[in-house]
Amino acid sequence: MDNCALVLEGGGLRAIYTAGVLDAFLQAGLHFQYLVGVSAGAIYPASYLSRQQGRNLTIQQNFLADKRYMGLKHLLRNGNYVNTDFTYRRMAHELVPYDFDAFAHSEAEFKVGAFNCLTGETDFFGMSDFSDHDTLLEVLIASSSLPFISRPTWLKGTPYLDGGIGAPIPL
Repeated sequence: MDNCALVLEGGGLRAIYTAGVLDAFLQAGLHFQYLVGVSAGAIYPASYLSRQQGRNLTIQQNFLADKRYMGLKHLLRNGNYVNTDFTYRRMAHELVPYDFDAFAHSEAEFKVGAFNCLTGETDFFGMSDFSDHDTLLEVLIASSSLPFISRPTWLKGTPYLDGGIGAPIPL
């Protein structure tokens, strides 16, 4: 869609609705030139930009009840309620492979907001910041690291938490 942006708020697991809307956009051939999101509102459009219709729903349906996904034991053991190694890294590289190449070749600009714990502002990372697979995943982890149940995610020496803290609707 020319001259049209898509702004996506977070919302944790309830944002699966957003994933369904994005899948409907893919099915209809609607492609936005600019997307911005925080937290789950950044995670789900990543699959939209890689043109992987149904990927987010597959993950939730197949792994939400999986004890490796999230739970109190992960919080107590690692400081994160969500098992980021399993949920982000292993999921993207092995279990439900993410198409990093399709994402990198997307013509859209994609901004992901994460709350900078040092400045108290939300910083936005764009396509030029996602130089490799791990950087993209780390920014998505930072953007969805909820206070009190997640440790801050460190990016370039700076601690970050959920992007929704400072920009719940990232206009």
